[in-house]
Amino acid sequence: MRVTRESLLRLAHQIAQERAYTQSDIVAIYLIGSLRHADPFLGGSTDVDLVIVHETRPGIGREFAPLPAAVHLDILHRGQQDYPSPRQMRLHPLLGHELYDALLLYERRPFFEFLQAGVRAGSEFTAPMTICQRSFQLLAESRRGWFQLSQSASWGVRESDLWLEILAKTAGSLMELDGAPLTERRFLHDFSTRLANLGMQELFPAFLELLGNFSEVLEETSRWLSFWESDFQAAAQTGRRSEIHPARLVYYQQGIRHYLEGERPIFALWPLMRTWTWAALALPEDQRGHWAEWMRRLGWNDQRQSLLDALDRYLDRVQEVLEAYATEHGVNLDTLPSLL
Repeated sequence: MRVTRESLLRLAHQIAQERAYTQSDIVAIYLIGSLRHADPFLGGSTDVDLVIVHETRPGIGREFAPLPAAVHLDILHRGQQDYPSPRQMRLHPLLGHELYDALLLYERRPFFEFLQAGVRAGSEFTAPMTICQRSFQLLAESRRGWFQLSQSASWGVRESDLWLEILAKTAGSLMELDGAPLTERRFLHDFSTRLANLGMQELFPAFLELLGNFSEVLEETSRWLSFWESDFQAAAQTGRRSEIHPARLVYYQQGIRHYLEGERPIFALWPLMRTWTWAALALPEDQRGHWAEWMRRLGWNDQRQSLLDALDRYLDRVQEVLEAYATEHGVNLDTLPSLL
């Protein structure tokens, strides 16, 4: 079956109309994610990302459903109360970008267009002051996470998840200078490309060092992939992590294989590492053996202190970059979130 971006956009409109017709509490439905870009496919797969806004916060937060041809539906459910004022959303590193770029599919009464107009008002969203506010907020959260890990006596699955979250926010703080947040499947590919666009390509190799001994692990990827797939399927059956769902397996699998078979297999490491850690969080401790061995091979336990020291230096470097950007654009550093 031939699936195109255009056919999926038509399907998104159809799904929105069907949902609105059958659920009277729906206020608005809008499209976000990969379909907002010219080429949403990676390894032949993609997803249709919708946000459904209800009058009050619903009992379900996220749902998935398979669609034809390696495509699945990913729906976020929110209540109207989940949206702060437009000014607050402009400063939100995720929600702000989501609203700024979203495509309205359905609206029962004035709500979405008012919010989006408020986020887009004038040039405030892309003004250096607003960009710096979002960047420094993410960097501050990364620094607090680093401090928390520095106090940890051991490094297990929760600490590993926090480590990856810190790295994601650190990268995100830099990407604010270039536009929208990074996505999980294309994370390293897009981070590398966009750093080069900013003239900061030297920050990419240093970031890769924070992922551990990845060269050795990548040489045995086919072996690790089978263990990852098994753990993903087992974790999906628990329902404990919304990110790990049976409908998402092929989506991640084909994205990972796309990079592994390409010129830069290192780009596959982030989605593999991120989703496997989420799966491990959902599994009982006695079923995390393969994940734990994989992390051991990456050196996250034996080299914990050296990784923390490297992250400390990287955060300092990112802070220098952001402060230079702020100074260049006339932003008073005293007005930005504290990094302590």
